[in-house]
Formats: sequence, C-alpha cells, structure tokens
Amino acid sequence: MSLPRHGGDLARAVQHYGGRAEQWLDLSTGIAPYSWPAEKYLSQAPASCWQDLPAEPLHRACRDAVAQYYGARLRSLTAGNTVLAAGSQAIIQQLPFFFASDVFAKPLTELHIWCLAGSYGEHEYRWQQAGARLQHKTAAQLREALTSNQPLPDILLLVNPDNPSGLCWSTAEMSAWQRRLAAQHSWLIIDAAFIDALAEAGTEAPLTVTANTLMLTSIGKFFGLAGLRLGAALLDERLAGALAARLGPWPVSGLSLWLATRALQDRHWQHQQHQRLEGISQQLLEACAGLPLVGSTRLFMTFEHPEVAVWQQQLAQQKIWTRCFVRQQRLRIGMPQQQDVTRLLGGLNSLYKN
Repeated sequence: MSLPRHGGDLARAVQHYGGRAEQWLDLSTGIAPYSWPAEKYLSQAPASCWQDLPAEPLHRACRDAVAQYYGARLRSLTAGNTVLAAGSQAIIQQLPFFFASDVFAKPLTELHIWCLAGSYGEHEYRWQQAGARLQHKTAAQLREALTSNQPLPDILLLVNPDNPSGLCWSTAEMSAWQRRLAAQHSWLIIDAAFIDALAEAGTEAPLTVTANTLMLTSIGKFFGLAGLRLGAALLDERLAGALAARLGPWPVSGLSLWLATRALQDRHWQHQQHQRLEGISQQLLEACAGLPLVGSTRLFMTFEHPEVAVWQQQLAQQKIWTRCFVRQQRLRIGMPQQQDVTRLLGGLNSLYKN
C-alpha cells in the first residue's frame, strides 16, 4: 500500500494548472478558514518557551486545558487521561505498536482491526504496514454488528465525524460499542479530529471515558492551527503513561504548549468560530442542494460522483483546489472565508453541467 496522499498540497496544483499561490483558493483540507489569533499572543510568550526545553508545568497546564475543553464531550476526563503529541498523526503512527505491546501483549499479526470503508487513509496504512489484519466495513455492516451476536475484532477504529464522508456516529452508538467491545475485551478507537466543529459542546450528552476507549483529538482543525502541531490521545490513566513513554521526552515544543493552552481556554473566540462556521456552511449547503452531497461538517462538505476527478479539474481551472478521493468517487471541499463564498458558489455552479 502506497503512502496516503493528503490535502494542503497547493504547490502541486500550482505546478500543474499554473498561476501564483496567492491567486488560489485552497480548500483541499478540512482546516478552518479562520485561525485563533496566535500572532497576538506571541509577544507575551515567556522567553523560556524559546530558550528552554519544554518544562513539566507547561505540559501540565496544557493537559489541564485539554481535559477542561474536551470534558464537555467526554465525561470524567482529567489531565491524567491526556497524552499530548506533535499532532495526532504522531500518535496514529504509534498506535499499532502501543496496542500490540502495551494493551494486548501479542504480536501485531494476531490483532484484528475493523474500520469504516473509505475512511481516513492514515489509519489503514499504519495498521497494515505494521502487520495487523484490517477489515473494511460499511456503516450498515457496523450497525448490524452492533445489534447482533457476531464475534467482534480486537479493535474497532472509527473516525467521528468521518473523514471524508462526514458521517457522524451518535453518542448512543458509541456508548453501545463501548459496552459490546468491553464484553469481548476489545477496544474502541475514535479519531475525533473534527469533533470540535459539531454543535458547541454541551448540546448533547457526553461520552464517558472507559477502560477500553481511546479518543484522538487535534487542535489543528477547528482552531485553524495545523502548523502548531498539537494533538492528544484521551484514554484510561493506567495506560496513558505507556503511550506517553512511546512518544519520548519533549513531544511538543514549549511555545506550542503555551499557545495551545490559551487557545483552549478562549471560550469567547470559540463561540465566535462556531457562529462563523455555521453561517458559512449553511450558505453553501443551501446553494448546492442539487449536487450529490453525501455528508458534511462545519469544516467540509463531500460529494459523490463517478466524475470527481473531472470535477476537481474543473474547479482547479478556476483556481479552486479541492481534495479528490478517486477510489471512493468523492470530492471533499473545505470551508472558505466569508469573503470567498461567492467565488466558491460560482465554481460549484459549474459542476451542475456534469
């Protein structure tokens, strides 16, 4: 299996279709079009963020902020449940070895994994490269397995909301999976990188941290801070230390820890971000009602069509760059800033001709 391709590769679009980078509207990722204003706080960062190795107080403050921020979505969450890394990708790469050695204590080749067919390719790639047995399931097959007595895998891996389909699993479904998997001594991994962009926390009952659940989160998507490289794994405290040990000392820079702590505590900005993203996504969803939309979040919308490669090319000729999933016949389009909505609507309108 080849390395997964990701969005954010605007240089490839410029090389192929021409123009200058600043002329393009890059919607090839699900990163928010508005970023938490890190530049306003840089001058306030203590000199130790630059001069010293990241100290434990900085690390602890950030773990506390993560636990408080996600606590509304994950009941019983504490700093002890939180493992920080330089982006959730750093954790994804360690998960096969962590589960084989520290959780199940058996060879990777004996681990049986289920994942949603067509979901985020990094998970499939990392588990298969490590030697685990990975099986793709449709959403219908997974929901059927949830209510039947069929044997379950060692690990069920779900991206929620799913990337790129936008499919959302409810808290009730997740809780049911936790119970079903626990009965067979199995685990649930939830990649929740896009969960922040759902309705504001507190609008639905939170999931509970259980001994057989690991949730991945990222500050990059909703906060528009992908370059800060900060993600977290939320899991049972008894295993959090083992996962942290695999990431080594100083897994996140001191400056990233300091800035992320303030972003996670900035409730006023977070509310503004929800309002902005909701308004933009609603405008776009209403305008493309006639297109084959399969799912959406407030950070992206995904269409399914046999000619998605042609669609991507059509939009690229208008200097709008998107993410094409040829195998799944899907085109994912990120959210633009408000000032660019009209430009994107013009591009979407051209797709109606196909």
